[in-house]
Amino acid sequence: MPELLARTRNGVLSSLSLPEKAVLAPLLETVDLPNKAALELANTPIEHVYFLESGIASTFTVASSRQRAEAGLIGREGLTGLPVLLGMAQAPSETIMQVTGTGFRVRSHDLQVVMRHHEAIRQKLLKFVLAFLIQIGFTALSRSRLKIEGRLARWILMSADRMDDIDLRLTHEFFADLMSVRRASITEAIQMLEYRGLIRAGRQRIVILNRTGLQMLTMGIYGVPEAEYARLFGKSVFDTSLASPAK
Repeated sequence: MPELLARTRNGVLSSLSLPEKAVLAPLLETVDLPNKAALELANTPIEHVYFLESGIASTFTVASSRQRAEAGLIGREGLTGLPVLLGMAQAPSETIMQVTGTGFRVRSHDLQVVMRHHEAIRQKLLKFVLAFLIQIGFTALSRSRLKIEGRLARWILMSADRMDDIDLRLTHEFFADLMSVRRASITEAIQMLEYRGLIRAGRQRIVILNRTGLQMLTMGIYGVPEAEYARLFGKSVFDTSLASPAK
């Protein structure tokens, strides 16, 4: 196995066979991904595709008026640059790092060449496109069906999945940006979740106390995309057993 990918935590990369990793590894560059780094800009050619090893990136749909709406999260389960995987150069969306992390990047053109010549790699990358489209669909469903507390509970769970922890160093601004709502609304929703005993909130910190209770607030909307990811890739990179109260 190429040394670069010997211990990868990325779900898509780890799903590749040894020969497939040997094809891709020479094209990958390790990168640090600081908070607020722009991995993709709306209507701008995408130069690199990023495979996250840690951290969280948010993808937003962006209108011509610069209004934007949440679409989904990407962590170590996947990769950015979905338009590139579909043969496109750009899209009216942006992807921004919300939690500092690390990963690998590959030039978009190089990855498209690999996909043209290696059908097995192409199929596995396209599986993630489907998984992310499912997540986007359930994000739309949550916006139309859930109150703000339920939407917040879903994003808390999704963030915990990608950070492998119940102690989340996340700000009110993070969720306000993600959900396109006022910070005051997020503060009220966090207070409600804390009142119910589902979380403990502090300065730039949310600790999950009752994961099952948070899931119940999502009315079944959280969990389906995660299950579909596990079905598509034969396993899940998410540890959904993270449920024990923090001390």
